[in-house]
Amino acid sequence: MSNLRRLRYTLSLIAGLLLLTGAPQTHAQQANLKPNVTETKPEALGFSSERLQRLHVAMQQEVDQKHLPGIVTILSRHGKVVEERIYGKKDIASGAPMTRDTIFRIFSMTKPVTGVAMMILYEEGGSFIATWTQGQVTASKVLIATGGLDVEPEIKDARTAVRDGLIRHCPICDAYEATGKRIGLISYGKCRTKEALLLRGYTADLTVLTLGRPAYIPEEEQRVLVDAGINIVLHPISRLARDKNQVAAWYSDEEPPLIFDTIYSALGMNLRSQLAVSVGAKVDEDGALVVDLHQQTSVAGLYAAGDIVRGLSQVSVAAGQAAIAATAINANLPSLRY
Repeated sequence: MSNLRRLRYTLSLIAGLLLLTGAPQTHAQQANLKPNVTETKPEALGFSSERLQRLHVAMQQEVDQKHLPGIVTILSRHGKVVEERIYGKKDIASGAPMTRDTIFRIFSMTKPVTGVAMMILYEEGGSFIATWTQGQVTASKVLIATGGLDVEPEIKDARTAVRDGLIRHCPICDAYEATGKRIGLISYGKCRTKEALLLRGYTADLTVLTLGRPAYIPEEEQRVLVDAGINIVLHPISRLARDKNQVAAWYSDEEPPLIFDTIYSALGMNLRSQLAVSVGAKVDEDGALVVDLHQQTSVAGLYAAGDIVRGLSQVSVAAGQAAIAATAINANLPSLRY
């Protein structure tokens, strides 16, 4: 739709759908010209007379409860007036009744213009507006894949340790490389028991490092870890360093370091789901977006894929979720008009 057509369309909608409310004026001006409005049966234009009655009741309540002195409503569609209703008084002081040709002073025009803009977006199939530094775009469906950031352990130069391969984050991705080797797992707070048991499937020599922080492990899960032969070190780890092809972890300068072939971190992720949450999407206890079988969030038209849905850190998983979402989005787009 061109800008000129959009403007004309906007003005026609404002003229047809604007709700005029009478301000408590002392004198209401009258128009010299009586409007010529011919009403059309509501059903002929796709409206329900029964449901429109609810609007009349609501408008009358506004007047009866003295929220507004008087109201004039005009409902139109396709250039035809469905109905016109008049409620209350146009002048509180004199008690003069509201008339169809009362002239109003209208304030705060942002609301009807914004309302019309929303209706235009709805008509064009757009319900989302994405804005960035250099522009914006509207869309009826959105697929969000903003991912997450791994929580780094509180060790000096932790990012450098990750970069140098001393600490890894994704056992699902590469734990097979450490099969049968000595593995350390950094975990505290909400202890990732399942991740520990996953690594236990690759090695019999697994040690959980709490870094001296409290680890909230339910008693039943503690028994599971002990029965699996998993060691737990409660001492703080002050630093990590490469020792030839292994990783040395010091918890005391007086004691020899713990030696591992590799160390994984299981501290969870900070999921970047704020954009989806800002429009009302629901998340679970870990902050992951709740989606249905088609990857749609609790907000109609908003889909999600990747780590913000399930923190598996797998490109293949994210791609599969995106394919499911894209198929659902395509199937639910408005029909093309030829």
